[in-house]
Amino acid sequence: MIRARLLSSLLCWLAVAPAAAAAISSAWADAPSPPAMANLDQRLPALQPAKPDLASPMLHLPPSGGRQAAPSCQESPPRWEYRLTPYIWFSGLDGKVGAGGRTADVNASFSDILSNLNIAAMLAFEARRGKLLLFLDALYLSQSADADTRGPLFSGAAVNSDTLMLDFEVGKLVKQYPCASVTAVAGFRYWNLKNELDLHAGTLPAINLSQRQDWFDPVLGILVRRDLPPRWHASAKLDIGGFGVGSDFTWQIFGALRYDLSKKSGLVMAYRYLSVDYNSSGFVFDAALQGPLLGYQFQF
Repeated sequence: MIRARLLSSLLCWLAVAPAAAAAISSAWADAPSPPAMANLDQRLPALQPAKPDLASPMLHLPPSGGRQAAPSCQESPPRWEYRLTPYIWFSGLDGKVGAGGRTADVNASFSDILSNLNIAAMLAFEARRGKLLLFLDALYLSQSADADTRGPLFSGAAVNSDTLMLDFEVGKLVKQYPCASVTAVAGFRYWNLKNELDLHAGTLPAINLSQRQDWFDPVLGILVRRDLPPRWHASAKLDIGGFGVGSDFTWQIFGALRYDLSKKSGLVMAYRYLSVDYNSSGFVFDAALQGPLLGYQFQF
């Protein structure tokens, strides 16, 4: 019985609720606005929806639970780059060579290179970081050639010259261009030479002389490099040294082209001229080593 009465009351309420709601709404619209409510939106401006401030940093906050990365104030330091180049230098020998106070004039030209070159082993290493350059060049040459002797004392000579050279230099980048660079270099060149003269009989009987000397030469120079996209690179180097510290004077000029076979290797073709004037204790090496050069460069 109770459930039937509750159901009957609910149905009656649903029937009259829409009419009651319409009557209340009409009465509310016709009622005058209270003075206290008339200017409520003016007296309470804080309740008005605020316009977004596009400059506000709050608009750039990361989503909830995320973190905004702090801007870095330091650039990553430059990394070391290395180049290793085994090469062979088809070097001729031209000049005056002496031992034990005797000298002979040697002129082993480019056409005589293969017959005059006994042993050759060369390796160049370069390390670069930012503006700093470290360079090491090591070579060993054993050369032999026929030579002329001045005067009638000897009818001629056979010369054998063994050369060990270590060249260590430090460089600093002084000018950088979009596709080129200029680097000033300074260092030293260590020489260890052995001259052997087999003097043929003339007025005097035949004689064999052998002498070894070593010394250090300070060197100063300039290195210029240029990229020739997409695969070619050119470089040129000029240095001078000696200044009486070791030899009286030494100088070198070097020009090279590199062709990239991959990102990490390339073929090097060059021509090199290296002259040194040394005379001490009967040992003479006033000559130039010159000729083409071929190498394979690894970059890592």
